[in-house]
Amino acid sequence: MRKVWILIFILVIFCGEIFSQTYDRILQTGFVYQVWSIENINNPISETTFPIEVIYPIQENLTLQFNHSPAASRFGSNNLSGLSDTWIRSTYAFSNNQALVSVGLGLPTGKAELNTSEMNVSALLSQNAFKFRVPVFGQGLTVSAGVMYAYPINEKVTLGAGINYVFRGKYKYSKFLPDKYDPGDQIGANLGFDYLIIPRLRSNVDLIFSYYTADKLNNTKMFLSGLKLSTKFGVQYQVSAGYLWMRAYYRKKAKNETWDGQALVPDDKNYNITQRELEVGAKFVLTEILSIIASGEIRSYIENDIKQGWVDLLGGGVGYELQVSERFAIAMGIKLFLGDGEFMNMIPNFSGFELHLGTQWKF
Repeated sequence: MRKVWILIFILVIFCGEIFSQTYDRILQTGFVYQVWSIENINNPISETTFPIEVIYPIQENLTLQFNHSPAASRFGSNNLSGLSDTWIRSTYAFSNNQALVSVGLGLPTGKAELNTSEMNVSALLSQNAFKFRVPVFGQGLTVSAGVMYAYPINEKVTLGAGINYVFRGKYKYSKFLPDKYDPGDQIGANLGFDYLIIPRLRSNVDLIFSYYTADKLNNTKMFLSGLKLSTKFGVQYQVSAGYLWMRAYYRKKAKNETWDGQALVPDDKNYNITQRELEVGAKFVLTEILSIIASGEIRSYIENDIKQGWVDLLGGGVGYELQVSERFAIAMGIKLFLGDGEFMNMIPNFSGFELHLGTQWKF
């Protein structure tokens, strides 16, 4: 199973040679290094990721996409490394590009059945505020399907809506787990609104509602995640030599339900945290081959009902894009973060560093 992603990559190349003769195919590779230090904890938690993405326009309105991200993570003497799960997605646009159908297949090629050391690393990777590129290496078979439709009301206003379903198969996340864990499926609905405020200034709003079915162990419902609301607001302003942008996110979950030995019952308190994020940035095209990017970010998470999980982080970074040739480009960027928050009943300071290096080749 570990070599499945290689076979898929070859298959994607083969299909592209057959079907895609007139559209640019894109290969994107990269290197991402992330490290976070926590006050009063001797060792940092770090992860190095090598994302691979292949995009094949089979026809003008039909695209095939392949994603895989091998990674290596470390926390002191604890290590977790290997392949990730492999994603194959296909999108089909129709009705004058106003409608879009998407189908995805997540193959369980990633590392699962973790030992104690690997589970220690995995617990730190799952900290939402740190946003590690690969927080989970391997899960069960995943299948997703969705449809979206956008309706232009006039030259300034466009409305959109969509639904999607994600099936998640059984898998073992621990070597010590005798039975396979069956994570709940996900049903989502989203509404979107795009508005051209003035020439060169555009805004958009997205609302996403996510409903989950119960997680099962040995065919017994053990956990039911609460209904989730995600919102996004963004603006982008076009300038003569580039553009400025801002995005704000807000995510909130209702109470979960947990197995009490006989049935699922609502938790007495809400153990989910509320996430608030703000991102700002600017891209300036200096020459035909060189662009500079600057960004800033705030992550402010609200504590749950038992005063756990709050985080306040402030970060920013710079980067560049270099168009080496008509078909080959390089991008590089760094980010720094500082802040504090609740962690294991402590309130330590956090510091983070990210290095991104990517290449894009059109062939």
